[in-house]
Amino acid sequence: MRLKANHLTILRIILLPIPYFLIFQGTWHRVVALIIIAILGFTDYFDGILARKYGTTALGKLLDPIADKIFVAVLFLPLVTLGILPLWIVWLIFLREFIVTELRRFTGEGTKVLSVTELAKIKTTLQMVGGGLILITATFTSKMELEYFLGLFLFLSLVGILYKYLKNKQLNRRLIIFSSFVLLSMLIRYLFDIKYTCLIYGIIILLITLISGLQYICVSFPLCIKEGHLAFFKLLLSITLPLGVLALLKYIPQYSNIILLILCIEFGVQGLDLWALHEGGIDLSWIKRWLILPFSILLFLVLYLIFNNLYFALKIMLYFIAITIIAYGILDIYLNHRLFHVEL
Repeated sequence: MRLKANHLTILRIILLPIPYFLIFQGTWHRVVALIIIAILGFTDYFDGILARKYGTTALGKLLDPIADKIFVAVLFLPLVTLGILPLWIVWLIFLREFIVTELRRFTGEGTKVLSVTELAKIKTTLQMVGGGLILITATFTSKMELEYFLGLFLFLSLVGILYKYLKNKQLNRRLIIFSSFVLLSMLIRYLFDIKYTCLIYGIIILLITLISGLQYICVSFPLCIKEGHLAFFKLLLSITLPLGVLALLKYIPQYSNIILLILCIEFGVQGLDLWALHEGGIDLSWIKRWLILPFSILLFLVLYLIFNNLYFALKIMLYFIAITIIAYGILDIYLNHRLFHVEL
């Protein structure tokens, strides 16, 4: 069987939990996690090559952005749980991701905003590279050790740039971004301590992420407003569930595994619902807005009033959301299974 882009994308999604759990272990476990992350990051590059060579499928267009978002979630949630990055940075990064996806509901297939912009591609690369560099910086506290690793990465990226230029007579955008960010990282680490270095890295990633979403928002948001107040209210409800779950990291960080699971499923069903909307399938997103979200809030309020225990109420609510969002995902796939009748 011929290797195709979708195979690599699915493999990337399946293997991403491995580095996630390794990050929480010792130093050399993190090194292994970083190596796996780097390999999986390269599969994103190679599945792009395969997609251009053999053509893209509707399933591939669905899976690739989902895999990228899960990749970022796997990399950034541990940074919050381990206290390396503040929650507000990661929360705003995912605010951009969820709101841009929801705003795509108000555009048709031929609308310009549906196309991934060049800056959005740079944003994805920067998130992957930047998240890895933050983890490296927090892991190797010695400047000498960090400079050794960053110098090695810089050397390999420069070799890659030279190779691609000699082969294709053009510079590779992603490798240039990677080497530039490594250089910037070395300068920042030279000037600041570890805490502020990681914070500055995170702010840079956040700014590029937010800027990359401006074009989508400028085109889609007026279309949302044009459809009336109800459409805007639906937009707010749609992003409240995943962003509310992410905010729980501040109160119950020990349940970050469940929070990650909910976010990953949400990325998947959000993409599937959007695909179903444009392909004439069954859009079930109303279930999340009008059933899962309000019942979750109601359950939390009842438990908190009865037991007067915030931790217990949040924990039970989180389990409830996890169970219902898994059931929602299964139902979504079952009812829209005809959309998957494409060759992997």
